[in-house]
Amino acid sequence: SETANAVSNISITVQNSAANSEEIAGSAIGLLQIAKKLQDTMNFLKS
Repeated sequence: SETANAVSNISITVQNSAANSEEIAGSAIGLLQIAKKLQDTMNFLKS
């Protein structure tokens, strides 16, 4: 049963890592969108 516990701990860790990766990806996309809006705003102000 120690093996079963180890396997379940590993799967929990993998699930948590996947969730963190999705959050990181989401944050990166959010930052890119903010950067794009800033660029658009700067271009608008320059014109």
